[in-house]
Amino acid sequence: MGHSIGIYGSKDDTRILTEYACRTGLHVVGLLKGQVVPEDPAQRQSCYLSVKSPDELTAFRDLRDRDIYSAARDPLLKFRRPYYTDPYLVLGEISCSNDTPELYAQTRSHYHRLARWIRKEWSKYGDFYLGPDAKVLFENGAEMINFPPGTKIRYTIIET
Repeated sequence: MGHSIGIYGSKDDTRILTEYACRTGLHVVGLLKGQVVPEDPAQRQSCYLSVKSPDELTAFRDLRDRDIYSAARDPLLKFRRPYYTDPYLVLGEISCSNDTPELYAQTRSHYHRLARWIRKEWSKYGDFYLGPDAKVLFENGAEMINFPPGTKIRYTIIET
């Protein structure tokens, strides 16, 4: 559980948000150790915002033999970056887990600072926020979607 804020933004909206996060002391970190986070969110949407630098994080080997980071081990905010790909605004999100109290104590104030900034600088639309460029795109017909175009969703029904 924890906190999350849903956001729609253009590439520029996301860049400005990311720059703000970095000015507050956060680091943009890939999901995997050594992974470069491309500037364009459409190339890789998910990353972390970290209180620690990548060198200070604790990676562990997963079942697929990759070195990954986890909010269960380090003070990380999940950052699914919003973006626009004509004609779609793709949903993003910043979330803060409270599953590990000592890590939550380190990330909580950073999450709330970002959420306050978004609520101040972006426009509310239902349960979500639109960056300034995204608002113009939406007003000119862009469609808001939850997943990147082409995402395949598979449902599994488990009977008990």
